[in-house]
Amino acid sequence: MVIQLAFVVCAYMSFPAELEIVAVARLSDVDPYMALAVQYVESRGNDKAVSRTNDWGRYQINCPTWRRYLYLSSCTQLLNRHVNIWSGIHVIKRYQDRYAPKKGCLCRVHGQHAWISHYNSGNSVTGRGVSYGKMVMAVRHRLMRADKKKALNFKWRS
Repeated sequence: MVIQLAFVVCAYMSFPAELEIVAVARLSDVDPYMALAVQYVESRGNDKAVSRTNDWGRYQINCPTWRRYLYLSSCTQLLNRHVNIWSGIHVIKRYQDRYAPKKGCLCRVHGQHAWISHYNSGNSVTGRGVSYGKMVMAVRHRLMRADKKKALNFKWRS
């Protein structure tokens, strides 16, 4: 119920996309920096992006693969910014739950980026998928550093 209400609020109050991504990521227990990094690597934040491999929207969601799972009646729904953000983070959450190392687990075979590589490669990660994971992690670290600098340079008004 809370998630449906949050979707309605985000859809009808014109929040900036980045703010919506952070809010949805936090609601879904996904690292907001990871969610922002994935959408940047996938489409540079282009809501209307459609690839030749049938990937749609900001998060470049492969419609034939995810259509039934995300309860989409048509692929063009993924061109709606709100639907794409919620769907993209839902897919990230699914891969995170399935492949991310659990707290206290020392099972990082290919490093921290390994689980996010599945977003691009599906269930089996190839060399291209590992490169994708490294790229997402590099963008995530840049976002975190930029955010930290902003926080450190913040001055209270008197």
